[in-house]
Amino acid sequence: PMFNDDETLEITRIIQEALHNAIVRAGCKTLVVSARKSAKNHYSITIENSGGKSFKGERKGGFGINNMMTRARKINAKIDLAPIAGGAILTIHLP
Repeated sequence: PMFNDDETLEITRIIQEALHNAIVRAGCKTLVVSARKSAKNHYSITIENSGGKSFKGERKGGFGINNMMTRARKINAKIDLAPIAGGAILTIHLP
């Protein structure tokens, strides 16, 4: 899809933060990044990490998750974050 420069920057920064959290904070062993287009021309990017610490929703003073949510709101996107055994799945829903 064609995103403007601001949207592209925000999407890139969200992905960077998600990858950083998965590698540094969770110590994951496996990362799977995928992108999909729905029939209604909506897009989603999913980042799944496993083999590390499970995400339990705690935010021990960090700003990473809040920054990702703020960036998503700026471009009318939505982020879902769900724990899985030994990791998490983060999905960015783009308009």
